[in-house]
Amino acid sequence: MDLKKYIMLIYMKVFNKPISNVELEHIIKVNHNINNFDCIMKNQFVYKPNWFYIINLESKGNLGTHWVCVITTDDDCFYFDSFGCIPPMFIKHELLKHHKSGIKYNAFIIQNLKSSMCGYFCLGLILYVVNSNKPFTQAYTNYIQMFEDDTKKNNNIIVHYLNQF
Repeated sequence: MDLKKYIMLIYMKVFNKPISNVELEHIIKVNHNINNFDCIMKNQFVYKPNWFYIINLESKGNLGTHWVCVITTDDDCFYFDSFGCIPPMFIKHELLKHHKSGIKYNAFIIQNLKSSMCGYFCLGLILYVVNSNKPFTQAYTNYIQMFEDDTKKNNNIIVHYLNQF
C-alpha cells in the first residue's frame, strides 16, 4: 500500500476525519478521471444531465456540515444521504424541473450519528456506480445493500471498500 493510501486509511479509520472538497475532487477527477463531477456547497448547485455531485448542505462561505450525493442520468436522478434523509427542498425543486417522474433516494440509515464519514460514503457511491457493470438503478441499490443495520459497522465497511482503489 502506498503512503498516500495508508495516510487516508489511518485518517478514516482511526481519527474519523471528515474529507474535504479538495480531497474529494482530487480523488474523483485526478485519481479516477471522472470529469463530469462537481463538489460544491448547496447554494452552488445547478443541474447538469449525466453528472455526479457531492454537495455540502451548508452554503458557500461557511464551514461544511454534511455531504450528500446527487447523480443525474438522461432518465433518472438519484439522491443519496448517508443519514437516509429525503432531499432538501432546494435540491428537490431543481431536480424535479428536469425529472418529472421523481427522484430516487435511499431511506436506509448508513452513517452513525457520531461519525464524520459522510463524504466517504458519497465517494464510495460514485466509485461503485462508475465501476459497476450494472444499470445505475441496480448499482445504486447494490451499493446501499453493502451496509449493515448496525451503523457502527459501516465505517469499517466503507474503509474496506475504498481501500480497494
